[in-house]
Amino acid sequence: MILKPSPYYSTDQFIWNKDTRTFSAEASDLHWPVGSLSGLGRVYDDACDVGFTLVSHKTGREIVMVHNDTDSDPDYSGGWRVVEFIPANLSERKLFAKVVVFND
Repeated sequence: MILKPSPYYSTDQFIWNKDTRTFSAEASDLHWPVGSLSGLGRVYDDACDVGFTLVSHKTGREIVMVHNDTDSDPDYSGGWRVVEFIPANLSERKLFAKVVVFND
C-alpha cells in the first residue's frame, strides 16, 4: 500500500520544464538539511523507501513521490549533487516524468 508521506510540497515551490516533463527545485528552497534525505517519510507500508507528497497548487491533487536515484559525490557538500524522485503510483507517471532536487 502507498502511504501519504510527509513532508508535503506544493508544485509552486518547483520550476516546471514542459519539454522534459520535470519539476525541479534547490534543496534550500525546500528547507532540506544540506545533503540530507532525513525528514522524508516512508512511501510504502511494507518497505523502507522514502519520499514526499507533491500537491498541485492548481488542483490540490496529491501525488506521492518516491526516491529513485541519487548523484553522489563524497567531495561535494553533503555528499550528493542531485536527487531524483518519481511518482510511486505507476499510473501517475504519465502525468510527468520526475522531480529533481539540486543540492545547492
